[in-house]
Amino acid sequence: MFTPSTLLIALVLTAPAEAAPPPVAVQAWQKGQEALDADRLDEAVGQFRLALRLDPAFVRARLSLAAAHLALGQDRESVPQLAAYLKARPEHFLVRMPYAEVLSRLERHTEARSQLEQFVVAVQQNQRLADDHLVACHTRLMEIGERLGDEYGERLHRGIGLHLLAVKRLEAGGPTAKARAEELLCKSAAELTIARLLEPSEARPWWYLHLVWNQLGQSHPAQKSLNAAETCLGIDQLTPAERRDLHLRLETRTLSTLRR
Repeated sequence: MFTPSTLLIALVLTAPAEAAPPPVAVQAWQKGQEALDADRLDEAVGQFRLALRLDPAFVRARLSLAAAHLALGQDRESVPQLAAYLKARPEHFLVRMPYAEVLSRLERHTEARSQLEQFVVAVQQNQRLADDHLVACHTRLMEIGERLGDEYGERLHRGIGLHLLAVKRLEAGGPTAKARAEELLCKSAAELTIARLLEPSEARPWWYLHLVWNQLGQSHPAQKSLNAAETCLGIDQLTPAERRDLHLRLETRTLSTLRR
């Protein structure tokens, strides 16, 4: 199982390009990376700090320093480095998952939820990454909702997660895929129904209920849910990808009506 530290070490290699730091700063960072790879963690911390003293704008060194702190069990020390890194490189959204895990371990659950919500917005734009990460992300959001006493968030994210699991089960195929997917979809519908009752003005439960009923072949409740999602005051709570998909469904409905 990957830890936040090992994830960050891997993500350092995918960090976006930046303006070339001074060679002495790069040299210190490289020495830190070598020490980190060899589990000489205190030495790694020292080299990464040196790199940042030589060039405070060397943001990749902040990511490496955060990974070294986490490997040493220094969660609190990693937080300002991760916050500064994401402020400078918000497009490197994969860092938000391990950052949220660290915040949760520190019981900073509201901040962790914010990081995961931003992660969802970004990852939905990339289908491959969404397939890899969204179920885990909604599971963590569900757990955070439970910890914060936010029943709406807990029910919503459990429902979305179950829906995504059902889709994965269908895509995987097999003799029991359809039956297992239907079971998951029914559980998803139950959770999302409770969520919409808790927050009637929110569009997300209605949108995902539309998807669930549609997959279950229940056209009437699917259409009712789509209509409700369209008219909800909370439609702005949908992510950009969800709003795009909603508008596409509404356009399809309109075209179908015009052809009759």
